[in-house]
Amino acid sequence: MTTSWDLAIIGAGSAGYAAALRGAQLGLSVALFDDIPVGGTCLHRGCIPTKAWLQAAKVRRTVQKAPAFGISATLEATDADAIRAYADGVVGGLHRGLTGLLSARGVTVIAERATLRADDHGPAVEAGSATHRARAVLVATGATPVTLGLPVDGTRILTSEHALRLSALPDRAIVVGGGVIGVEFASLWADLGVAVTLVEAMDALLPSEEPGHSRVLARELARRGVDLRLGAGIESAEVDGDGDGVSATVGGERLTADVLLVAVGRRPATSGLHLEESGVRLSQSGHIEVDDNLQTSVRGVFAAGDVGAGPHLAHRGSAAGIFLA
Repeated sequence: MTTSWDLAIIGAGSAGYAAALRGAQLGLSVALFDDIPVGGTCLHRGCIPTKAWLQAAKVRRTVQKAPAFGISATLEATDADAIRAYADGVVGGLHRGLTGLLSARGVTVIAERATLRADDHGPAVEAGSATHRARAVLVATGATPVTLGLPVDGTRILTSEHALRLSALPDRAIVVGGGVIGVEFASLWADLGVAVTLVEAMDALLPSEEPGHSRVLARELARRGVDLRLGAGIESAEVDGDGDGVSATVGGERLTADVLLVAVGRRPATSGLHLEESGVRLSQSGHIEVDDNLQTSVRGVFAAGDVGAGPHLAHRGSAAGIFLA
């Protein structure tokens, strides 16, 4: 079966759904393909649930400091499962709103994994047994966590996606990576009562930011009990033989904890999409190469969001999707 669209989008994250909504608003026929719920990493596995956990951590910290303001308050147990339920409620509400908005705009959402096809007849998307021709195809499949080759098992050695699904907080945690993701989790876990060791191979946290900001952040985290190990890379990590913890070698020193979070960044999710077979050029880092109009090396095929080079930021992807539409 073959159908035809003005715009076919592979990936329903920030860049994809923004392009779909704006394209439909401008009168284009739009098909949005993804085999996971619309909203992408930001809504389901990144920005939104992380901010919900940060809000819960802020509430706990506020209660802890309440007596200093003359407010009587007793800090009791922290229920990680209940925090996760709170975060799921926030995500669920936003997801329902987004789904309704896409439907109201007339965007056709096809809940299947899709791949690119480009031939003499132009660009197309293949999903299941169907081929979807389009005037333009947008690849907006986002990014996945970098693991450094460590044996991530989702229980003791985690990525940020696993960390957001914890039903119980660890007593001790090692966070590898002093960028935005690592700092966020070190901050919220410390505020929730976890003993955190934060490991960063560079000499400063948030190494891409201004040094003064990094110094202020380091002082604040240290004041809140985070053990900072700057200028020290992780050499190895393994789950203990009994499965009850994890051991890591950092700067020649052996550290132990209940969990280890690998938070050293993300890489473009471009594998398995038949990009190179279709003639789409990738950079050495695996990002899709585009011109100033976000067009790839194949006419009619575009890319936006974290699959392209540059900061992996949801609002940047959303702006690119709107621009492209």
